[in-house]
Amino acid sequence: MKENKILIINPPRFEGKNVRRDERSADILETEVSPFYQGAVLAEYLRRETGATVKVLDANGLDLDYRAVGRFVEEHKDYEYAIIKAADDTLLHDVEAGRLAKRQGLKTLLWEPILSPAEPEKILRLVNRDGAAVDYLILGEAELTTADFLEKGEAGRGLAYLKEGKFFLNRREECDRLADLERLPIPDFRDLPVENYRSWFGEGPWMTLFTSRGCPGRCNFCLIGGSNVFRGYGGRIRTMSASRIADEVEILIKKHGVKHITFWDDCFTLDHKRVLDFCGEVRRRKLRFRWSCMSRADTVDEELLVRMKEAGLRRIGFGVESGSQRILDSIPKKTTVAQNSKAISLSKKHGIWVWIYLIVGLPEEDRESVEETIAFLKKSKPDYLFLGCNTPFPGTVNFQTCLDNHLFSQDVIDAITRGKIITGAKAQAASKHLTVKEVEEAKYRLHKAFVLSSPKIIMKKLIENRRRLGFGYLKEKINYFFKRHEDPHR
Repeated sequence: MKENKILIINPPRFEGKNVRRDERSADILETEVSPFYQGAVLAEYLRRETGATVKVLDANGLDLDYRAVGRFVEEHKDYEYAIIKAADDTLLHDVEAGRLAKRQGLKTLLWEPILSPAEPEKILRLVNRDGAAVDYLILGEAELTTADFLEKGEAGRGLAYLKEGKFFLNRREECDRLADLERLPIPDFRDLPVENYRSWFGEGPWMTLFTSRGCPGRCNFCLIGGSNVFRGYGGRIRTMSASRIADEVEILIKKHGVKHITFWDDCFTLDHKRVLDFCGEVRRRKLRFRWSCMSRADTVDEELLVRMKEAGLRRIGFGVESGSQRILDSIPKKTTVAQNSKAISLSKKHGIWVWIYLIVGLPEEDRESVEETIAFLKKSKPDYLFLGCNTPFPGTVNFQTCLDNHLFSQDVIDAITRGKIITGAKAQAASKHLTVKEVEEAKYRLHKAFVLSSPKIIMKKLIENRRRLGFGYLKEKINYFFKRHEDPHR
C-alpha cells in the first residue's frame, strides 16, 4: 500500500497582518496571532484514519514569508500533496503557496470554505488564471473529503476540479457529514507554534478550540445557518463530550503552557448539561486556566453564567446583530432585544467581560433601526464591539435577497478576491432604505456611540494605542469623534 505524504500549509500573513482562516469566517487582525487549530486537527485525523505522513507549516503563526514557504516545500519535494488553507479576503495572496508546491511537482488542494462552496468552478478558474496553482478544491468537512480523496482519487466526494478545461464536481450531501465528533483525534499540538499565539484581547499563549459543529440558527446572512449551498459545518448539530473537551484542555495547559482558551463554537452554551458537565470536569481535575466562548442570548441564564465563571470563564461573546427588533425578526435571529440586553447585563453583573457582534446595513435597515441600535449600545455598554457592514456572501439567503432587490451592483467574488472589499470593514451594499453612503455613515455613528458609551471604553482605547499616543494622534481622534460628521439627512 502506497504511503501518502501530505503538507498542510497555512500561508503567510497578508501585508504583514495576521489572517484568521477559519471554517466559517476569515479576518485580517493586526492585534492577533491566530491558532491554526483546524489544520492540526486535519493532520492528526489523516495520520490516524489513512496512515498518511503529514507535515504542518503555520507560516502565519511563525510570521514566515513566501521565501520561507518555498524553502519548506523544496525540502519536502518528495511529498505528493499540499493542502493550502485560504481565506476569502486573501485568496489570491494565499494561492501563491499552491504555485510554490506545484513548481516542486506536488498536487495541490485548496481548502477555502467561504467562496468555494458557492462558486467552485469560478474559484478554480480564478485562482489558476495566471498559472497553475490549484488542482482540487476541498468542499465540505475537510477531514472526510481529504480522506475520501486519498482512497478514491478524483472519484472522492466533496471534490471539485478542472480536467482538460472541463469542470467536475463530486457532491456531498447534508446527511454526509462526520456524525460523531469523538472520532476527531486530539491534535498533536507540536505541529503548531503554540507559544506564538496571542488573542485579540492580549492574552497568550492562546488556543481556539472547536468542540461542536453546526448551528440551530437560520440567520440568513450567516455562512452556516443562512447557507443555501453545501458548506463545511452545516446546520446539523454535533458535539464533543465534556470529558473529551477536558482531556484536550488538560493537555494544552499542562504540556503546552496555554493560559487562555477560546471555544470557537458557533454557540458553546447550546447544551446546558454539556457545559455544566465540562465545568464539573474543570473543577474535578483542578484545571486552572482562563477561557472564553461565543454564545446566543437565549442560551444563557444566571445559574449557567455563575457556574461558568467559577470554572474560569472570563469573556463571552454574543451575536447581537442589531438593537432593532424589526431587524432581528427580518434575519430571522429568533432572539429579542430584551434577551440580548439581559444576557449582557447578567454577564457583566458577574464580572464577565462581554463582546458583541453587530451588522449594519442589512436589507431592512433604515434610519429608525440605526437609532434603535445606537440606543441599545448606550444602554447595554458592552466591553467590546465587533461592528461590520453587511457583506452579501454568495451562497446565502442574504445574498439572494440583496441580488433580487438590486442592493449591490458588482461581482462580489471579484470584489472580495481583488481586494476591493475587506469583508465587513466598509459598506459595499445598500439596504432597501439606505444608500451605501448612508450605511457607511450609520457605521460611523454606531462606532462613536460605543466608544463614548463609557469612560472605561475610552480608557481601554487609549491603552490599546498607547504607543501611538501623542498630540497628532489625539487630535485625529478628537476630530473623528467630535467633528460634525457628514450626514446626508441633516
